[in-house]
Amino acid sequence: TEKQKVADVEKVDKDIIAFASAGSMGQDKKDVCVVALQIREGILIGRQNFHLTAFKETEDKEILSTFLRQYYMHSVVIPPEIILPIEIDDQEMIQEWLTSKKARILGLEKRKVRFLIPQRGEKVKLLDMATYNAQLSLDEVLLQKSEAKRKIPQVIKSLEKDLYLSVPPRRIAAFDISNLGSSDAVGSLVFFEGGRPRKSQYRRFKIKTVQGQDDFAMMGEVVKRYFTRAREEKKEYPDLVLVDGGKGQLSTTLETLNTLGIKNQNVIALAKRLDEVFLPGKKESLMIPKGSASLKLLQRIRNEAHRFAIEYHRKLRKKRTIRSELDRIPGIGPARRKILLRHFGSVEKIKQTSLEVLLKTDEINKKVAENVYKYFHP
Repeated sequence: TEKQKVADVEKVDKDIIAFASAGSMGQDKKDVCVVALQIREGILIGRQNFHLTAFKETEDKEILSTFLRQYYMHSVVIPPEIILPIEIDDQEMIQEWLTSKKARILGLEKRKVRFLIPQRGEKVKLLDMATYNAQLSLDEVLLQKSEAKRKIPQVIKSLEKDLYLSVPPRRIAAFDISNLGSSDAVGSLVFFEGGRPRKSQYRRFKIKTVQGQDDFAMMGEVVKRYFTRAREEKKEYPDLVLVDGGKGQLSTTLETLNTLGIKNQNVIALAKRLDEVFLPGKKESLMIPKGSASLKLLQRIRNEAHRFAIEYHRKLRKKRTIRSELDRIPGIGPARRKILLRHFGSVEKIKQTSLEVLLKTDEINKKVAENVYKYFHP
């Protein structure tokens, strides 16, 4: 509430940068709160709080370096001293950049901008104050996230009731199989939390152990691989598993989980034809009202799993088609195929390329260039 506060007896303009961070269990990112204090002529005139997210493995010095570059990119006031809590790898480079920028803004000769990492005295007290503010800001962010996480959306409550579940299905994992031919069979997993997609938790699977078009066995393989890895990495299991299909897919999934020793996992199957929901131990399907929010959410999740599987299947098929076409050309193996695709971008562009251009391609000799041209221009 104080408008101004005497902060430093040195009367030197300076910024104080401090931060606090925290990561959540099972999450691949962490929350970071950065505080920047502006001190001018010994008076604390301003404070700015910033909430960032970073990958969990990102080092503090990398977070700080990135923040400094972004923060001062648009700043028109750059003090001669910037106090930091730790050293950063590109410290000299950023100092030089800020020195040059300050000179351009003021139209004066270069006056060195210095980073300081204090060890004692008043500057340490200023840094401690900024760090304390950063921690308070971080605690507030984490509290808000915790409250939001505890709050159950109405559609999740409806789904819990309609499916007779023992817990609200906040976290839903949905599996689908794309098996359009004798090759390139794949599986997909999409993950929804609080009724919204968490794309960082999506997974794709190339079917490895099943030959032919056996959708049941493929579903079993994908479910087994996902839960085996989740157990090895000590990740929390989803509140609900949704499999695309009917009784067969549901039965296979339950058998797979049983062999893994997973007994109490909620599982349902959603059939495409009539959007029937199949529950374990129930002979008849469950018909959720067509216009209900529960069914719409299940359909959305199922459709997203299907889209993700189809997308992966098409990608593999396209890659295989490109590979097989170029491999028919004498003298083209994996290395030269890679060179051609890197140089021209696609098979279609290779087809349109003249012999003169092919002859000038690095790492492709005359004989191979002629073979490529003759193949596409018989």
